Amino acid sequence: MARAPGAAARVGGLIGLVAALFTGACGLYVSDNARLEEPGAPPAPYDPGQVAVFLALSGGGTRAAALSYGAMTALEAIAVPGEDGQASTLLREVDYISAVSGGSFTAAFYAHLAGEPSRRRFDEIVDRVLHRNLELEIAVRLFANPLNWFRLPFTAYDRTQVAAGLYGATIFDGARLGDLPLRPRLILNASDLGTGLRFEFSPAAFRCLGSDHARYPLGHAVAASSAFPGAFTSITLTNHGGDARACLAERDRRALTPATREVNPLRTARAERRLQYLDRGEARYVHLADGGITDNLGLDAVLDLLSADGELGRRINQRRLKAVAVISVNATPAAPMEIGRARGGPGVLAVVLRAFDLFLWDAGAETVNDLSRTLEEKADFARVTGRDLRLFFIEVKFDDIADPARRVALASIGTRLGLPAAQVDALMAAGRELVASGRNGRNRAELDGLVEVFGSLRR
Repeated sequence: MARAPGAAARVGGLIGLVAALFTGACGLYVSDNARLEEPGAPPAPYDPGQVAVFLALSGGGTRAAALSYGAMTALEAIAVPGEDGQASTLLREVDYISAVSGGSFTAAFYAHLAGEPSRRRFDEIVDRVLHRNLELEIAVRLFANPLNWFRLPFTAYDRTQVAAGLYGATIFDGARLGDLPLRPRLILNASDLGTGLRFEFSPAAFRCLGSDHARYPLGHAVAASSAFPGAFTSITLTNHGGDARACLAERDRRALTPATREVNPLRTARAERRLQYLDRGEARYVHLADGGITDNLGLDAVLDLLSADGELGRRINQRRLKAVAVISVNATPAAPMEIGRARGGPGVLAVVLRAFDLFLWDAGAETVNDLSRTLEEKADFARVTGRDLRLFFIEVKFDDIADPARRVALASIGTRLGLPAAQVDALMAAGRELVASGRNGRNRAELDGLVEVFGSLRR
């Protein structure tokens, strides 16, 4: 029996629609990055002024995002004379915000509105991020739309792509990295699964890949930074072949010399891995996952900046800085799981999550030690050379909560993208308190000294 022409047309149209869906979705939903068509001159070095304030926000899902928001509201409540001579706050004087995973939501939201305060208020993050169940929303978006039943098995569309689209549309208003203000300088960190290195969503890193940093969606950068292994797949960038000068900093070039190889083989190994970006045959694609794999505190960026040829290290040598302040908000869970009280061993998932927590805790402690040594070295250098330089370190972490029950309760909150409102509110309150009370009160002394420096600036 011959098929009716209308039916044939409808079937053909359906086949064409499905084919278009499959082929179109591949290009539409792969988180690819545009080629940099006109490279131009590299961006000028960032100028933080006389006082460089660096804020680092750790990973930890909504737990970290809420603790970070609480700490940032406390910084907003501390009045200081701004470097421009106008009344300001310590939060508004932050020059760099480096963030990882959960902390990236808070950092990116603040940076997104900092250049245009009339766009919205910072406290809107509570409803837009902190009190939302992003996990549930991602699942609903993924499976409730029948079109996704075709996309999932046949295209690159997956849970990470859903998350990136959700973040971009409902949190960041479709903003791209080029829409962000110059100050504060936002440093979003992910982990390159190929090289094992920290990947920074910066103009230099994108120039290294021959890619246009300004056109990259902010929601995708946050999705890469928070792509927790096992829960999300990686975000992929294409290496278009870029500028070797952007791939290797001066310290990398020195690390490749025989002298450095002899005394610091780890530094040399990292520089050699960075060289992979110059070989498009071996590194045609860059696969990015959660930034916590390589640096869960967001502090490696300031260590790079403070190095001898780093942005801040050079300014110290040139006597252009009066102070450097590092504020670390660390939401890494430190409370021990009550494994020893149970006769039966933990399940497979509990073992994996506990192992990851222990790894993050140990790696974070080592990073803080590295930062402490670096600050001590800079202080010694300032004393020996007669430089007028003051250094401050302020740390927010669960260990400094005085009440043991409260400390354990907050530090035991899981790494999720959806928490009960009561837990979110408790985390925000802890962040506000710990800015001043942390480190057995030493934070208060550091804050007082920093405010004093701002008041002493010659304008």
